[in-house]
Amino acid sequence: TSVATAVLATGMVLYFYLRAGLRHKSLWHFSLIACLALAIVANLGLFLAWKDHWWIQATLVDESAFGPGNAFFRVLEDSRWGGRSGLAAAGVIVASGLVGSQWLVWTGRRLSGRMIATAIALLLLLFTLGKSAHILAPLDTVANPAAIMLVSCMGTGSMFAVGGFPRNKWIGPEYFRNIPGRLLPAFLAMISLATLSIGDNNFLSSVCSNWLGGSDHLVSRPPFSKTLCDKLLEYPDHQGRILWEDIPGDVGNGWAVLLPSSTQKPMIGGLSPVAHIEHMQASLRDGRLAGRSVLDWTDSELGAFIKAYRISFVVARNSDSIGRWSRFADSEIILKDLNLQNGQGWVVFKLAEQPGIAVVGQARIVHLGSDKITLADVFPENGSVVLSLHYQRGMKVRPGRARIERELDSHDPIPLIRLRLDEPVSRLELEWEDR
Repeated sequence: TSVATAVLATGMVLYFYLRAGLRHKSLWHFSLIACLALAIVANLGLFLAWKDHWWIQATLVDESAFGPGNAFFRVLEDSRWGGRSGLAAAGVIVASGLVGSQWLVWTGRRLSGRMIATAIALLLLLFTLGKSAHILAPLDTVANPAAIMLVSCMGTGSMFAVGGFPRNKWIGPEYFRNIPGRLLPAFLAMISLATLSIGDNNFLSSVCSNWLGGSDHLVSRPPFSKTLCDKLLEYPDHQGRILWEDIPGDVGNGWAVLLPSSTQKPMIGGLSPVAHIEHMQASLRDGRLAGRSVLDWTDSELGAFIKAYRISFVVARNSDSIGRWSRFADSEIILKDLNLQNGQGWVVFKLAEQPGIAVVGQARIVHLGSDKITLADVFPENGSVVLSLHYQRGMKVRPGRARIERELDSHDPIPLIRLRLDEPVSRLELEWEDR
């Protein structure tokens, strides 16, 4: 999304440069080019990653109905505003930014003023659209409270810098040409912020922590994480995956990405509570398994899902999920805590031990990492082995007598891996072309 936004913004930047560049000297052009080069170098990793992974699509699974009303309330309730006081302060800054952009227009800087106002309006629109439907959620990486207020501050600074505006170029209302009219908008903004600060003792701390702090998607592990990891480590022979239930509102749950390394078990879910890519189709999210309510799944369907994705443990965190997995015949509760703060309880279910990673044929995991996948004791069934792993472009297999193909699945948008083998192989490795 960031790369696509950079490409789309190129037109606006180029338009501004061609319109304003002729009025400036060489130093202005050099500074602009230097800033552009620095931004490209700093984000080179994103551009290279986009080149390799641009084909990954957002999924429509679990998409909320498009509703402007719901989106509006989601915008207002976003925790990054810093509560009610922070939202009010953000409103003052955004309003000041729009006033400042108009101030630039009235002082002869029409292009700059109009572009700032357009950018503020566009960010607000994209942020609202991102709250309208899950498929548009990636817009949040570009249009979010921090970005909106950052751009607004450009206009707000222009409003406060009243001394730098030449009065002989003023084309706005006559009242604002001289003091006190020129100071009135800035004075009103300062009074509004001061009133908010006086009315809320926690105003400065909450606003600073939300506006200036880092993302809370990656936070320190909660106290119960050690109990959870220790319990899962008690089952070293269970090779199956952990099915982790993501809760969309739980933005501080980023620590779950550390579970695979802490438990030595692969995992489905836990990547991000707000990620929506097609690779996460087979996930448990807020009471919905693979896009369907978990209450609608029969035992036979759950059994097929468990076999297809090699699930050995389920960490359920939604009341519907906890109830449904409790009624599943082959599940056993091994750990639970239903008395956490804010009602964020969880239950760990142990399922039947999985024989390996192969859905068809046999294969045992030796190494499962980002560098390569190593399997042992690979026995084909009717000349093939289907692995419970997503197929990726550029995969290659060793030894060379094995062939790798896509295994299409009507329930998963990403194909699984099919290995064509004429005879068993004692050791087999999957790697990527760029490694």
